[in-house]
Amino acid sequence: MLVVIDMDFGHIEDPQAVDRILKTLPLTLPENDARVALTRKKKVQIFIGPPVWSHPGWKGTVYPKKTASTDFLKHFSRQFNAIELNSTFYRAPDAKTLKQWKDSTPATFRFSPKLSQNISHARASNEGGKLLRDFCTQMEVLDDRLGLSFLQLPPSFSRNQLSSLKALLSHVPKDYPLAVEFRHPSWFQKGSLAPEISDFLSEHHLSTVITDTLGRRDVLHSTLTSSRVMVRFLANEMHPSDYKRLDDWVKKIGTWIELGMSEIYFYPHLHGYDRVPELSSELIQKLNRAYDLDLKDWRPVEEEQPRLL
Repeated sequence: MLVVIDMDFGHIEDPQAVDRILKTLPLTLPENDARVALTRKKKVQIFIGPPVWSHPGWKGTVYPKKTASTDFLKHFSRQFNAIELNSTFYRAPDAKTLKQWKDSTPATFRFSPKLSQNISHARASNEGGKLLRDFCTQMEVLDDRLGLSFLQLPPSFSRNQLSSLKALLSHVPKDYPLAVEFRHPSWFQKGSLAPEISDFLSEHHLSTVITDTLGRRDVLHSTLTSSRVMVRFLANEMHPSDYKRLDDWVKKIGTWIELGMSEIYFYPHLHGYDRVPELSSELIQKLNRAYDLDLKDWRPVEEEQPRLL
């Protein structure tokens, strides 16, 4: 029996279960669904980073040992160029806090806020639409630090609710960068999203989230609906299969670069946070070697550094 932990979607707790699933389900990524005909206008931007910036276990690695928690973001943003901002799912920060976050980070850094659970779980489209518009307006305080936001739909939100989803997404402000993550099995068809939702996303210049987790291989799709895409990679405690999956993603990202994608966001996850920097670095090094890129690589802090201003 596979043991799946709800707090980590598709995470498999039992290492032996990982080995069993590898024998029955393919790890190979679906063929690229080149729905979008893109024209390369500028160099692709690739953003890679952990899903949190505040983790005490990173003292002495991501930040110096004596770093105050108020300085975690400053050090984090000089080690990585992006963060999957999950805290906004529970509570959207005020404008003052967002401005502080923006001012604490380099111009090359990007935040990817997760839309509030009040939006993603809203059943009344009018109420959800207002909440969505208000959230997007708040996040625009991040200005040029705002990366690709994402709406994570509940696992119970099925294809039967397509009309309510379309109504909700019709409230997304023009040019606001948003991707949608689907979890209910009904949204997927042979490695792609159902055409009625992928067509809608494409028409409204909205992006897709591609989720790679061993416990739910059905959600791994390859549908692209804009020149931006987000990948949420859920690893299993650095099991050998995690490295194999990263190798597959390096190849996939190469096809996206050739296709002309403008922005690629890749967020690695682990059940614990301690080794997420190592996982991120593994991908960065592989991409730099494969495509002669110059993505900034994380390196453990070796000594105390002066306080960042």
